Amino acid sequence: MEHEMTLIDLADELAISPDCLAVAGSTLICGEGNDLDVLALLPVAKVRKLEAFGFDHCTRYPYEGSPFTAFRRGTLNLLAITDRGFFLTELAAAKAAEWVQKQVNLFEDRETWVDFHGAIRDSLARYRNGTL
Repeated sequence: MEHEMTLIDLADELAISPDCLAVAGSTLICGEGNDLDVLALLPVAKVRKLEAFGFDHCTRYPYEGSPFTAFRRGTLNLLAITDRGFFLTELAAAKAAEWVQKQVNLFEDRETWVDFHGAIRDSLARYRNGTL
């Protein structure tokens, strides 16, 4: 599925640096998807204002004390993260899954790459917390 909005457009709209946005999910890992998953490193005040930009709040995922909140607008799924370390962990996991898929076509279905992504996320979180 072709997505109309670019990360530059979204960064301009939200008045943030494009470096605070990254494509994730099936669009990144498989090269296609029904929606566009975007990781967004945002200040808490900006997350509270996303509905004013036309986003609907989906679900909140508390993870290691860092809010991970999903918002949707059409086919855009914005994954709002307020902690830089957690943002980088999510980005690293997504990029690793993308690399594995391109090199060995390991993931037969969405559940497999979600599990792979989760394993990387959990390992990086344990490293960041000093429990690895």
